[in-house]
Amino acid sequence: MDQKIIKQLLDEYKRKGFSEGEGSTFLRLLENQENEKKINEYLYHELDTTITHKTDADKIDFRQLFRQIRYRITTGRSDSASMAIRMQNTAYRTAKIAAVLLIAFSIGGVASYWYFNRIATVAESFTEITTPMASTSDILLPDGSEVILNAGSKIRYSHIFNKSDRKINLVGEAFFKVSKNERFPFTVVTSHLDIKALGTEFNVKAYPDEKSIVATLVKGKIEILKNHPGHTPARSFILEPDQQAVFIIEQDKLALAAGTEAGESISNNPALQKDTMYVISDVDTKPAVVWTENKMIISKEPLGSLAVKLERKYDVVIRFADEEVKNFRFTGTLLDETIQQVLDAIILSSPIRYTIEGKTITLYENRKMKEKFRQHLKQY
Repeated sequence: MDQKIIKQLLDEYKRKGFSEGEGSTFLRLLENQENEKKINEYLYHELDTTITHKTDADKIDFRQLFRQIRYRITTGRSDSASMAIRMQNTAYRTAKIAAVLLIAFSIGGVASYWYFNRIATVAESFTEITTPMASTSDILLPDGSEVILNAGSKIRYSHIFNKSDRKINLVGEAFFKVSKNERFPFTVVTSHLDIKALGTEFNVKAYPDEKSIVATLVKGKIEILKNHPGHTPARSFILEPDQQAVFIIEQDKLALAAGTEAGESISNNPALQKDTMYVISDVDTKPAVVWTENKMIISKEPLGSLAVKLERKYDVVIRFADEEVKNFRFTGTLLDETIQQVLDAIILSSPIRYTIEGKTITLYENRKMKEKFRQHLKQY
């Protein structure tokens, strides 16, 4: 085959891919070893011209590079869905090589990425979804799983999601309804934990400014593993429905009193330890997931940790002029109240006063009323 015809053929593939008929023609050409050799030589040349800023001391081993590309793709580590060729058994070997080389050629400039990083992988792309403060987001993932993303949170997943894996990174809080797929387990990756599930409903709270990560299981079963560098290998934790796992990042009892049964029992635990997982059974899961209905259930929660939730819910900044104010505990349910209505309720039940300037709220101790409310103070 003439080199000019090869160039025209490959340029056509690069421009719009092959139809089934064109693909069949190309496979027949590849059955001739001389044609395959010419195609390979042409693609080596194209890749060589793509990579710029080389020096004499920095030679490229293209055969090794293409062996790596072939291995990555044929073992399922890259997306070859754009290859519109039906591989016949009689031409399987040559078709597989052609697919590898054509994909490498079609992505053009990505070759320089392979070269400078000394690995042969297709550039990975990601989808990232962020929910701003004072709002939530309902998301349908490519596998049919549903995610409700809480305020100030984000998820991120690769273009290979539901093709090679179902791994999703979470910063913040989300509620998951996972579609079943035994081939690819669903994994939520947080800063310190991997949470794996097949088909289930669960909530994960993993905000970077909080001292713990909390996973609450509503239905099904999840497996939790530590993933943070420096952790010694540890057993996994299996959660059943109505169980809650709390991983301690820092020993801060005030921050850990999350207003749930788990938070209450853990924060009162004198043996609280950093980098430790606590699993609590028979918890009421509603307080952990009711935020998905734009509600908030508060149960004996210190104002210090409650303020963080109010900041996210109302997109405000809350400052404490007096540290002791953080120790007041509150119980109740928030529905559609404004932030000012919430603050007014707080000052009615505690010796606290507040000021508002724009989005900044400052809380002060009301010393005149302190004695009246002394019984509500909780010292740590």
